Amino acid sequence: MNEIINIQGIECYEKDGTAYLKLDTVARGLGFIQTQNKNGTEYTSIRWETVFRY
Repeated sequence: MNEIINIQGIECYEKDGTAYLKLDTVARGLGFIQTQNKNGTEYTSIRWETVFRY
């Protein structure tokens, strides 16, 4: 199993010379999120429909 490393807040690992990044962390970093308030609690979720369009 590959070792998980962290580069400036992005979880990733290297396999055969290729860097693999954790998609949900990258999506948050790019701002593909939405925030909603429900009954006084704030929820943040990833806008997967936006991610998949790219």
